[in-house]
Amino acid sequence: MRSFGEARIQKIAGELIPYYREDCPVAVCYRTTWPDQDKVTGTLKDIVQKVREKKFTRTALVLVGYVLDSKEFEDSYLYDQDQAHVYRPKVKRGPKRTVETSIAHPAAKKKEPV
Repeated sequence: MRSFGEARIQKIAGELIPYYREDCPVAVCYRTTWPDQDKVTGTLKDIVQKVREKKFTRTALVLVGYVLDSKEFEDSYLYDQDQAHVYRPKVKRGPKRTVETSIAHPAAKKKEPV
């Protein structure tokens, strides 16, 4: 029986090369969120060898696409604070709120003279 590193990544890369080309970026994230998590990046052409060198054998997430090449893509506008959407309606920005300027905060309440 062959492990993930020996069998799966070779099959995945082989099936994707005709669609994405050999120079397409790939990231293999091994046991993500586990104490022994690790990752390796490369291209469809060299990822099989890199995964073998790392000896990944179990749970892995394989990400494939040119978006992984940060030189070609800008950050997503979706998370920009100025981008309005259903959970973030477009509002005019006022002064930045602080503990001192927030009316709900107990420290902002006016003290009555004694």
